[in-house]
Amino acid sequence: MSHWSNLPNSHISSDAAKRQMQMHQEEFCFLVLKAIGLQRTGKQDEAFTLAQEVATLEPTDDNSLQALTILYREMHRREY
Repeated sequence: MSHWSNLPNSHISSDAAKRQMQMHQEEFCFLVLKAIGLQRTGKQDEAFTLAQEVATLEPTDDNSLQALTILYREMHRREY
């Protein structure tokens, strides 16, 4: 099974797609957590750049959005 969209059973395809989306959402959160770490070690420019990259991907999961909020709050910047 090389790609989830090539699977004959739509239920299996749907489950595989959900797993992929979950993996990407976790990746967003990990990237934001990395940005928080960068910010806390004094690398604000790198942290802000990484956060902007994640924000352009428009994450929708609560963990990533909460982490972005924490980061922006710690940076004393408001991002809309």
